[in-house]
Amino acid sequence: PIERATTFLPQILGNRRVTLDKFTSGSWLIFWGLFKKVVIADNLARMVQLVYAPGSDPTSAEMWLATYAFTMQIYCDFSGYTDIARGAARLMGFELMLNFRLPYFATSPANFWQRWHISLSTWLRDYLFIPLGGNSRGSTRAALNLGITMLLGGLWHGAAWPFVLWGGYHGILLGIHRATLPLLRRVDPAGQLGRAVWHGVRVIVTFHLVAFGLLMFRSESLAQVMSHAALLVAPWSWGSAPEWLLPFAVLLAPLVLMQIAQARTGDLEIVLKFPIPARAVIYALLAFMIVVLGEDGGDPFIYFQF
Repeated sequence: PIERATTFLPQILGNRRVTLDKFTSGSWLIFWGLFKKVVIADNLARMVQLVYAPGSDPTSAEMWLATYAFTMQIYCDFSGYTDIARGAARLMGFELMLNFRLPYFATSPANFWQRWHISLSTWLRDYLFIPLGGNSRGSTRAALNLGITMLLGGLWHGAAWPFVLWGGYHGILLGIHRATLPLLRRVDPAGQLGRAVWHGVRVIVTFHLVAFGLLMFRSESLAQVMSHAALLVAPWSWGSAPEWLLPFAVLLAPLVLMQIAQARTGDLEIVLKFPIPARAVIYALLAFMIVVLGEDGGDPFIYFQF
């Protein structure tokens, strides 16, 4: 996480204590982050590389699955990296800020950026969006400020057109969401079931908007962005996609189950509340998967290049 001096320097200068609770929670963060990285992210990377490799000729089904795979790969790679960092810091008595709060449960583009890479999104808000004028100069200027902020956020990742396109895309999404917010607020589904369905629709739509943006983020050139985006609407062709479905499901099952439990309880470290026998089973299963399914050699963390 991108820490602020006002919160981190006092921890360096002050007295720190490592308690049993901090040791336990820090160790869990390292363990869970390691699992997300070496089991989920590094294995999904193999599927993604087959589609994005130079000279590849993916089918429409392979492109859809690779888009989902990269959406989960980058999340597990980066959130795993920050979990390990937060856990290691906690073992030494430091507390780093939460960087991911179940971002794929977001209900809108704005809500997504409140949950994804929180330390960067708040930095962009405080040091770019607000100095540009923020919301103080009318809705049109606010939308322009959002667009500029997200374009610069794209450039922060690298001086390449796909990053610029990705940043601009998210700026447009945020602007459209802001413009349509009064209409969205008037949607009031009847009954608990109606509200649950409406919530689910918003989550699914937001997830797919984010996934499409990550297609731009992963592409090597604008030409690849265009060709891969076209495959998403091309006539259906399976190719090797059926062979990828079972590994994809096996890899993601522990993550999905964990995140459902976290979302329902509102506790991102819900495992630490489980009885010791249940925790022992979870730890053993994750350790087994790390040893058996962990990708040999692995890949560098994606965000190390930024």
